[in-house]
Amino acid sequence: MTTTRQPGGTPLPADERLARELLDGLAEAVLTTDGTGRVTLVNARAAELIPEIDAGTELAR
Repeated sequence: MTTTRQPGGTPLPADERLARELLDGLAEAVLTTDGTGRVTLVNARAAELIPEIDAGTELAR
């Protein structure tokens, strides 16, 4: 599996499907954004709690 590194050197899985499965298994709500503030990923718990936010949403909105 290919990995990328985030600031601080922690490796991240490059496989988006694997990342989604791992995040959807968490009890905590998690979302990620890109550098412009646009949501790139919403896990299952976050989707339950904040259904109006999905991938592509601009958080400034």
